[in-house]
Amino acid sequence: QSASRLMAHLEQGARIGATADERAWCLLIIAQSHPSDDKTPLAVRDNQWQRALTNARGTCWEPLVRIGELNWRLQRKGHENPPPNTPKDAPAALAELADLSREFQATSNPENKTALALIAEIEKSLHEPLLKISAPSQIRTGMPFEFSYGAANLSAVHATLTQKPPKGALLAVIDPDYYEAIVREWDITPTDSRPGAWNSQVVEASPKLAPGLYTLKLEGRSGAKNLSDSAELLVSDYIGMSFTTEKGESQAFIEDAATRTAIANATVEGWIGAEKLPLRPLSTRTDQEGKFLVPALPSPSLDDTRNESVIALVNGQPVGFERRTHEPFYHRERLILDAIFDRPLYRPGDTVHWKLIARERRDGRFVTPSDTEDLGLTARLNNGEE
Repeated sequence: QSASRLMAHLEQGARIGATADERAWCLLIIAQSHPSDDKTPLAVRDNQWQRALTNARGTCWEPLVRIGELNWRLQRKGHENPPPNTPKDAPAALAELADLSREFQATSNPENKTALALIAEIEKSLHEPLLKISAPSQIRTGMPFEFSYGAANLSAVHATLTQKPPKGALLAVIDPDYYEAIVREWDITPTDSRPGAWNSQVVEASPKLAPGLYTLKLEGRSGAKNLSDSAELLVSDYIGMSFTTEKGESQAFIEDAATRTAIANATVEGWIGAEKLPLRPLSTRTDQEGKFLVPALPSPSLDDTRNESVIALVNGQPVGFERRTHEPFYHRERLILDAIFDRPLYRPGDTVHWKLIARERRDGRFVTPSDTEDLGLTARLNNGEE
């Protein structure tokens, strides 16, 4: 309520302010009041900045309004239907910033110093190096391995594809220096070398790969800053899913990736690994449904959680599972949730569209869940911000 009262006072000030500077200031504060407010429609925020821009001409607040409006257009481009004058990429935005900087340096407006400092901040963010990988987590034997990468402000990207034995996938978690055999090592040259330009393309890492576990790593350098990103790949003709029970065990189901038929009566040889625990061997067989049991590891301490990994060879084909163990166990193994996104790679600031699919396992098959009112999706950044 206090915010709405303030907006009402600012709107009044924008109408009856004694001077053009006072009226322009009110409109600037209104436009700045929703920097990250998703409740305000985008069209309303567009209009707020356009009003501020129109009324700021010739006032002392013109430099700050012009920088603020440009910064809003840069943020706005990640949303649907950006305004026609939105810079298409970072190089265009940098060129517009350079023009504003030269203009402000040549005039004596008292707010120019603040405006130039804001320009420097925006330019710094657009020159920030970026490197991201988007790659499939599993492909079938003999299929080409392709991945997408996105990079900005990097002159070259070095790629390394390595293979490790199944047991090594868990040993590598415990020992980062665990040896992996290099399958291919090469350099990727970005197609657009302009400062700030976003390079994104599909790259074929290998025309075909044998069954196994692989790691793709990309490395880039910008000045004294090193960047890297990696992706894990499983090459196998089998796929699997696992359901953790209340006892901490897991029921794993193995299917043929092409036909989706159960892999029955198959030998299973593998390992179970978790942080601060020794590797545990796993030796069993699938039943007629392609199912086998993964035993529980010793329980973590109270109010603690633990990530566990299962890597196994089923008839010589690698399969892998991740599970999260709690104490006390409170898994609802019947409910399976999948989050699906509209594209594999996003540039910072892009809008993410997603859908959530919920399935309930009942009588050995998936059905529509009976109660979905409390289902939701929570996304967190690496720093923990929701």
